[in-house]
Amino acid sequence: MVNRKVLAERAGVSMTVISHVLNNTPGARVKPETRETVLRIARELGYVTNALGKALIEKKIHQVGLAINSFDADEDQICKRIITGVTTAAAAQDYHVLLCPLKSRMDDNLAADLAQLVQSGRVDGLIINKEDVLTSEIAKLIGQKVPLVLINNHFTLPIPEGYRIDSFCPDLFGGTRSATYFLLKKGHRRIALFRGENGIFAKENHRGSDQRRESGYLEALNLLDVPVDRALIAVGDFSRMEDISAAAQTLAELSQPPTALVAATDAIALKAMHELHRCGVKLSADAVVGGGNLFFRQYLEPPFHSLVLPWELMGEMAFDQLKRVIDRTAGPTGVMTVLPVTMTPDGKS
Repeated sequence: MVNRKVLAERAGVSMTVISHVLNNTPGARVKPETRETVLRIARELGYVTNALGKALIEKKIHQVGLAINSFDADEDQICKRIITGVTTAAAAQDYHVLLCPLKSRMDDNLAADLAQLVQSGRVDGLIINKEDVLTSEIAKLIGQKVPLVLINNHFTLPIPEGYRIDSFCPDLFGGTRSATYFLLKKGHRRIALFRGENGIFAKENHRGSDQRRESGYLEALNLLDVPVDRALIAVGDFSRMEDISAAAQTLAELSQPPTALVAATDAIALKAMHELHRCGVKLSADAVVGGGNLFFRQYLEPPFHSLVLPWELMGEMAFDQLKRVIDRTAGPTGVMTVLPVTMTPDGKS
């Protein structure tokens, strides 16, 4: 079995240098060419790190927890993209990822359950991708000094003084504004918006994703001095087909039905188009903008437009920041990093 002593002899360096290279010790003075030589020899000899020994020395298990909403039909691709981003970044740093599926609704024991993962030594820190979580629950986690980063979450309420938390979110305000403006420039003035319910955020005054979408929609109308008709804003739990059907029926019965549509996701956009058509309102693909650029769009002819959200990048950035917090090379900044959202050109993927 190849050990560090063999590596040191083959590379002609000290055990200290071997330790600095294999542990990627911050601030260690090792020449780049020496580092590359050690890593090359380690690969050639098939050196495998003793994970348990490394964990005991560094007091880290080299595993992070990714708490993510349980998959459902509409969010499957989003979850996979986030997981891909986190696991890719983690693998590059010799970390593993423990998936922690979460319920779609708020769980009162969320903070206690997740904190136990860290305190029991199963993970070094947590990434949470869950929007419907109370500020008080997050405050409990950071109050217990759990290394933590959020994806797709933004709080307006204060967290305990002295604590900071980082989050990475897509620019849903800017994306929805661009999508609505795009349709307005095409001449549409009756643009429907399918957005989710306020739900738990109404109680906490969160600026949740659907509030940001609506704000972007209203901003675009304002830019071109188009009067706001609240009847065109459909609000519901659009994971349920019956809510989409009811909203489509209400929109179709307006004296001036919509001629275009912006939806939170591609799945909602497709279902809304179908239900509006069933109610007698047929929208062209060029008059519809969904969200997520999900895989099934490639099978539509022609495909409607879609906002492209940087889920993989958010996952990568979330892990990188969490790793810095775990290593104590940087502390939590308390900053929400908003990443740009683009739109597929001419309805293509």
